[in-house]
Amino acid sequence: MKSLRLLLPILLIVSLVLAACAVQTPTDTSEAQKPAEVADPPGDSTETPTDEKLVIGISIRNVENPYYVQIHEAVQMFAEYAGADKFDIQYVACEASDDKQLNDVKALIARGGKNTIIYVDPNNAPVAAAIAKVCEDAGVYWCTAWSYAEGVHPMDFKYYAFHQTPGQVESTKSMMLSMFESFRTPNQGKVLGIKGLPANTASIDRFAGLEAALAEAPGVELLDVQVGNWNPQEALTITNTWLSKYDPDEIDGIWVANDEMALAVIEALKARGYAGKIKVTGFDGIPDAVNAIVAGDLFATVGANPWVQSGLGVAYLYNCWNGTIDTTKLPAEERAFYTEGQVLSSDNIDEYIKNFIDNKPDIDFSNYKSMIFAPMTLN
Repeated sequence: MKSLRLLLPILLIVSLVLAACAVQTPTDTSEAQKPAEVADPPGDSTETPTDEKLVIGISIRNVENPYYVQIHEAVQMFAEYAGADKFDIQYVACEASDDKQLNDVKALIARGGKNTIIYVDPNNAPVAAAIAKVCEDAGVYWCTAWSYAEGVHPMDFKYYAFHQTPGQVESTKSMMLSMFESFRTPNQGKVLGIKGLPANTASIDRFAGLEAALAEAPGVELLDVQVGNWNPQEALTITNTWLSKYDPDEIDGIWVANDEMALAVIEALKARGYAGKIKVTGFDGIPDAVNAIVAGDLFATVGANPWVQSGLGVAYLYNCWNGTIDTTKLPAEERAFYTEGQVLSSDNIDEYIKNFIDNKPDIDFSNYKSMIFAPMTLN
């Protein structure tokens, strides 16, 4: 019993010594023990990355639209190019809510801190102003596509890297002039129009393209314009109302602000036997719209090339984050610019299918500035 009482203190002392040694032992820095690191850390010494993956946030309106599916594919292509294990890719849909989109951005930043880059397709243009402040305060690089807040320019911020959009006014104008020329009596007829969200820059610019085409074709009359809110069901209802209000035989064309709504318009026309007789245009170049052109139901659309928009857009942001690009030293034409859009019709649809539908396009992610087609002047 005496020997046991002597042994217990000795064991206690030994255990304490061993514990102390364990605390003081240097951490094993072998490659096997290191957590996965994000390559190419930021050049700014104030932005030291963590050992966590770089969060790539993609803030969009919904996940069902085929255009956004292509956005998803393009970001995955970039991740595969740069090393997929480096990234934590998060797709968040605001479901047409500005408040949700702002909260989604805040949640992305909370997830990754300064190890975050965010590609934003603003639900409505004004929300971009609030996002700009949140990202600037957090030191997180981000960009806008399609819509931007008036008076809120990337050049006035460090972390608002750039704004980009396909040239929507000119491409829509070109598409509509082609439609007018195809009327039974060229450049003479009656048309209707369906807008997207009222405060969305994309909807505004596309409608401006229609107005520009009408200004050059005074023989074409715009009978009515309605707001479809990018919602196919609303577009279907609007079209059915028109077909009851107007004599369908006197309607020559319907301009629609995006492909999903245009496809709904076509469904309404099919039910009345007017698909192909009343010409319809869309915008985005989604696969179903491409098929509708092949079938003769859709006159034309504009291929927005989402692979360039998001694939090279995220590559651009990544190079801002890793210090390759210093946004404060970039000229204005590299911070607000157009990407190239392509009017798609029966004349060129087979080639487009070959290059963008049947096969994924080849993208040189190392040449991320190749996405810049023309400079943009912001309001």
